[in-house]
Amino acid sequence: MHQTPPNGFKTFFTVLSGQMASSFGSGLTQFALVLSALEMTGSMTQYSLTFLCMYLPAFLFSPWAGTIVDRKDRKQILYWSNGVAFMATLGLILNLQWDTLSLWQIYLVILVKAIASTFQLTLTQTLVTVLVPQEHHGRANGLTQMADALPRIFAPLVGASLLAWIHIKGIILIELATYLLAFWTLSRVRLPQEDKGEESHPSVLKEAWEGWRYIAGRQGLVALLIYSTFNNFLIGIIEVLVNPLVRDIMNYKDYQEQIGLVLMFGGLGMLAGSILMVAWGGPKRKINGVLAFTMLGGVLLIPGGLIHSIKWFYIGAFLYFVTIPISLGANQTIWQGKVPLPLQGRVFSLRRMTMLSSVPIAALVAGPLADAFTPLLVKGGAWASTVGLITGVGPGRGTAFVFMLMGILSVLFALMGYGIKPIRRVESELPDVSTTCDDKVRPSMN
Repeated sequence: MHQTPPNGFKTFFTVLSGQMASSFGSGLTQFALVLSALEMTGSMTQYSLTFLCMYLPAFLFSPWAGTIVDRKDRKQILYWSNGVAFMATLGLILNLQWDTLSLWQIYLVILVKAIASTFQLTLTQTLVTVLVPQEHHGRANGLTQMADALPRIFAPLVGASLLAWIHIKGIILIELATYLLAFWTLSRVRLPQEDKGEESHPSVLKEAWEGWRYIAGRQGLVALLIYSTFNNFLIGIIEVLVNPLVRDIMNYKDYQEQIGLVLMFGGLGMLAGSILMVAWGGPKRKINGVLAFTMLGGVLLIPGGLIHSIKWFYIGAFLYFVTIPISLGANQTIWQGKVPLPLQGRVFSLRRMTMLSSVPIAALVAGPLADAFTPLLVKGGAWASTVGLITGVGPGRGTAFVFMLMGILSVLFALMGYGIKPIRRVESELPDVSTTCDDKVRPSMN
């Protein structure tokens, strides 16, 4: 039986704190880079490519990340992934210093840092199971959502202010400092390492295939994975379109600051939802946390296409992001209870790969989709006298229509989830295997 080590929760919290610091620094730079891409190109399609670079690595590298996490020293993986991100950021500031920064370099830096993040996120998910007693998994997952929320709160608002004060170079220097803090926290802990003795390892592809076989043999997990993948597609479109929609509402006046405020309120909502998840642990039946809160999030998206007001975006962003930690935390808790520890790295990475495979597609279609609806909802457009009566007509109303449509689809798909038996009964029909895992864990001496 797998035993969590003494002070495991404390170790988990220490590692998570260091990763949260580096996420904050990365969020500052990412905010600046995405806005730079939007200003440099003026093209929704080219701008949406920044989001493609953020999410494509999760699709391409997750199988390898999972098998490496299962096979290699956990602490060394965190060192290397943070180190790669550090070097990419260092290269960025050198190009700024030499005045040679171009759009393709922005894409490249975002891509490299996203690869590093794939390894970090996969490993952090397994640390919950390794370090935290099972009865506290829901709360630990709430903490991971909180660690994601705090950078979302402060990074956009601080980034918008710092852009005018210390410019992008100063922001990057702050990010480099946060990586040093992450390295320091790692040096203060020992992470448990699965003891596999001297056994030989199969190939990465073979281990990844074992992860797929485990998922495919459980109908409830397959159905839940398909549901989560489609939901991520809808969220991906929203994430791409929110910045241009706020810009259109503000008529290009002070829109950087307003985008920062909208994202800050979203981060505050995620923090509130994370605190709720930590205190509550989610509903007893975790699938209700997944479906009901996804449905509520969809309801909150719909007014984004109807109300032409920046104040609504403050309120809507806050309320919408309250639902996300509860839905994601409940989803993750289900998987942690149904997958044995020796398989969790590869299964979780394959799950993440599949879920995020739809997000690059969303990034590719969101811009052209908004561009396609825009001429229909301008004054004199084909939909001005019909759909335009609901959404309004003018700049950004095509984007607003897509926003509203994604909310409606979220609600409908959550209702479908309740109607699909393998999803609705995934917890009762699949045995809880995490407490029957016979792996042995020893502390790493690194």
